[in-house]
Amino acid sequence: MAALNAGNMGAAVTALERAMRLDPNDAEKQKVLVQALVRQGREAQGPAKDTSYSRAAEIARGLVAKAPTYENSLL
Repeated sequence: MAALNAGNMGAAVTALERAMRLDPNDAEKQKVLVQALVRQGREAQGPAKDTSYSRAAEIARGLVAKAPTYENSLL
């Protein structure tokens, strides 16, 4: 994904959320979205930081609930 590689976390998160809506069971997209949200949170301040981290945690918990693998637990 170009936006993610370029460090444009806002665009990356938007694209990944759209991709998840199209295929909500794609675990790989979910993992990448969690990583992008965490990176976005690191760069954000105030409420935006909390929102990014909360959303990342929510998606990660859902992923672990669906597939409780060691790799998913590390998210």
